[in-house]
Amino acid sequence: METKLLILNTTGLILIPLAATTVSFLNYKKNKSKVALEFLAQGNSMEQKQYRKAIYDAYKGQIEPLPEEELIALDELNGSVSQVASFYENWGMLYRQGYLPLETFKGINGATACRVFYMLKPYIKHRRETDNIIGEHTISNQSYGKDFEDLVYAIKKSGLVKISASSGGDE
Repeated sequence: METKLLILNTTGLILIPLAATTVSFLNYKKNKSKVALEFLAQGNSMEQKQYRKAIYDAYKGQIEPLPEEELIALDELNGSVSQVASFYENWGMLYRQGYLPLETFKGINGATACRVFYMLKPYIKHRRETDNIIGEHTISNQSYGKDFEDLVYAIKKSGLVKISASSGGDE
């Protein structure tokens, strides 16, 4: 009788952590799916589409990056450049932390991220070289857009999308 109880206790001690690990893993996968769906919803919001359209319109079909002065002027006009950069920076951070699967950027989502990064590259470079001064404090921007840049690098390296030089494949 004691042997049966010992076997039952031992089995329970093994199965409970195993069940907890399985439930935890399933919740993790579910949360990653929620983050991916949220990314898609936000990226397709009317506001984000308008911000990207303002940038695309500024380019007027040209392939070469706009001078940083033009991108700064566009950002000062309607905030589109910093909004789009911040949007992808946030998603880059979530990718880096493991919450957003790289597969989310398969196809048009990845191509758009790469294209937008290529277009905003002069602005991001400018922001990295310009410190923010708030009162008596100086805040460095050296890592501005770093998660966005790393995300684009991961997309390119993964082969999830085909990238030509005109859409940011020059690197």
